[in-house]
Amino acid sequence: MNHNQPSAFLYARVSTEEQATRGGSLKTQQDTLRQYCQLRNIRIEKEYVEDYSAKTFNRPEWKKLENELERSDARPQLVLFTRWDRFSRNTGDAYYTIKKLKRFGVEPQAIEQPLDLSIPENKMMFAFYLAIPEVENDRRALNTQIGMQRAKERGKWLGCAPIGYINHSYADGTKQIIPKEPEASILRVAFQRLANLQCNITDAYRFASKEGLKCSRSNFWKLLQNPVYAGNVKITDVRQATSYVIPATHIGIVPISIFDKIQQLYFKRKGKVNGIDENTRNCQFPFKGFLTCPRCGKYLTASFSSGRTNRYGYYHCNSHCGYRIKREDIYSRLLEKLEKLKPSEEYLDMYKNLIHTNYSNENKKLT
Repeated sequence: MNHNQPSAFLYARVSTEEQATRGGSLKTQQDTLRQYCQLRNIRIEKEYVEDYSAKTFNRPEWKKLENELERSDARPQLVLFTRWDRFSRNTGDAYYTIKKLKRFGVEPQAIEQPLDLSIPENKMMFAFYLAIPEVENDRRALNTQIGMQRAKERGKWLGCAPIGYINHSYADGTKQIIPKEPEASILRVAFQRLANLQCNITDAYRFASKEGLKCSRSNFWKLLQNPVYAGNVKITDVRQATSYVIPATHIGIVPISIFDKIQQLYFKRKGKVNGIDENTRNCQFPFKGFLTCPRCGKYLTASFSSGRTNRYGYYHCNSHCGYRIKREDIYSRLLEKLEKLKPSEEYLDMYKNLIHTNYSNENKKLT
């Protein structure tokens, strides 16, 4: 054995996702590393091969490599890999591990991206090499997200088919969700019964379960509100915090009219708070949300306070300032202000004509 001959550990790494999308298989890396060593007369001590992410150094084969360096006195001079992203994708972890290897007297090196890290300027290139894969991954993820958004905007359902549908691939390679029996028929009947007021949601769920629909009660509640069953898809714009529904490319299980009727009957807000209709509440406190607190400047809310014999309305502030005022006092002050408002003489005739015209038009509608 030539003791002056340099020796090396070879390290090849690829994650399953990278191997599927980018190539650079383990065999290709091994062949490249072996050829490099043969041309430069480098003795190969051991080879480490693994299918693991490079986000951290907590990898099985890399741990074995480090343990071998710690145990052995006859360490190699080099740890070779093809590119720096095979070594790491985290700049901080990479620098720490390089220092650890150098304490063992071992130099890590990427044969396709050779760098002398003792030269300060090369550290910029080193960070660049580590950043390239991350940028590529982010770009790939963004492109995938944009593609999915565009597919949705064309009315395409993406992902696993919802209950009552099945994912189907046509001969030309296009994919679509199609109704799945008997689940689709069970849901169709449940939707129809609810729309015709033949049962409530609990009874509809019991019927569907009895007929063989595999679905939890909470998921059944959600699917009744999912526009996919009416042949639509919901588009969500996260950046603008908005959502809207568009016609889909798949076939709906129920007509849109039935779906909309169920939303109106069971899921539209009734406008009641503590049993009081919201419209009635707004009539009782018409300035709620318009008046500002004279102490802290926040908008005043309103509520009733129960006395021994009656209920009293107050406008009040929800902050710690504790400001509140009787509803009647607000109205009195408003009337005082209104009484001081008088139109100019030159506009009186115009106001009278407008009132007369509107009054006549309303009477014509009634007759």
